[in-house]
Amino acid sequence: MLHHVGVTIIEPAEIQNFYESVLHFRQLKQFTLDSEEVLHSIFSTDRQTEVYMMEQQDLKLELFIDPKGERGRYPHLCLAYDNPDEVSDHAHQLGYRRWIKKGPNRITHFIWDKSGNLFEIKNKEA
Repeated sequence: MLHHVGVTIIEPAEIQNFYESVLHFRQLKQFTLDSEEVLHSIFSTDRQTEVYMMEQQDLKLELFIDPKGERGRYPHLCLAYDNPDEVSDHAHQLGYRRWIKKGPNRITHFIWDKSGNLFEIKNKEA
């Protein structure tokens, strides 16, 4: 069910110095989050952000580089379900904030609890 955890770091050097050397995570991929719609709708910013997907055993971390030190901006839990649409629709019906990202190959749902905690809801990968 837990797909990954989003974490904000200030210094890119921490990827090697801490996450690889200390925690033994390995880098799966790196990308630039540059979609203005995604940045604004989900993370309330317009700054492009470098993101590193790391893995150790069955746990993935999505490391967001934020040199400005806004540690509360990117943290989230990503949960994978057989029926992400139903989970998202139910949250929406109960009055929870929701945003849906429609990509060419998949739909990802983002929902927030009443305390502002962000959950990325996606389909289980086969």
